[in-house]
Amino acid sequence: MTDSLDAVWSHAWARLLAGARGRGDPFHQGVLANASDDGPQARYAVLRAVDPDGGRVAFHTDRRSPKRAQLEADPRVAWVFFGHGEQLRLSGTVQLHLDDAEADAAWAATRLLSRRTYAVPLAPGTPVAFPADAGLPGL
Repeated sequence: MTDSLDAVWSHAWARLLAGARGRGDPFHQGVLANASDDGPQARYAVLRAVDPDGGRVAFHTDRRSPKRAQLEADPRVAWVFFGHGEQLRLSGTVQLHLDDAEADAAWAATRLLSRRTYAVPLAPGTPVAFPADAGLPGL
């Protein structure tokens, strides 16, 4: 058990780093919440990158997603992770990166399977009768 605030801080960042690196780690996905005109919105988001020195974490979103417009209107978010018998709650503001060097670097670092999920013809949240109707290539 951690016995100082510095140790708790270091432990939290270590959990996040492990989550970003490991698909099987429970901190790889957390529930990301934000506000919208329709009220609170929450969904799982994959933890893609962690920068303890800069105090930043990152996720990807499809530019066609309603989440993008919501975050442009109100960038405040909460992100909750649970695993290893621990809960970690983050809150802050989002900085969207579109068509810039940071977005290009994130895309280049994204695995092919993850890239394919952004190649579907329908925008996220589009209702479909069956999962296959979403058009995810090769799955």
